[in-house]
Amino acid sequence: MDFRLAGASIALFLAAYAQSSPLFFIFGVRLDVALVLAVLMALSFTTVFEYTVLILVGTLGLAFGVGFPQALLFFLAIFILTRGVQLVMPWQHIFLGSILVIFFSLLTYIPHLAPLALREAFCSVVLFITIYALTPSHYVRKGGY
Repeated sequence: MDFRLAGASIALFLAAYAQSSPLFFIFGVRLDVALVLAVLMALSFTTVFEYTVLILVGTLGLAFGVGFPQALLFFLAIFILTRGVQLVMPWQHIFLGSILVIFFSLLTYIPHLAPLALREAFCSVVLFITIYALTPSHYVRKGGY
């Protein structure tokens, strides 16, 4: 396993593990850091081995808060849908990632239909764009293949 994948795995595990804590609540809005990092990593890594490692690590971290089957389905959906959309529409990753973050943020609120969903989606997109912009260019693919 290379250093890039190891660092991404540790970051995703810690973010997913801390997701259920009050650490990521800002002004009553929960920042979905695990979702943002998962979308960013799905755009950055390409092999099946890398996806498998990241899905399992994210699932293990998030399983403490929501349960193993739900966490596994969540990360599988993120990585598979992101990869599929990326192959169909290989545009700028920052735009594609923002759309996917909004989609998954709203998808997590479908059972509740909470009015907080749009604020959370907006905050998650701002977080995604910030992390994407601050990530070194050799780590994240900028643009298509």
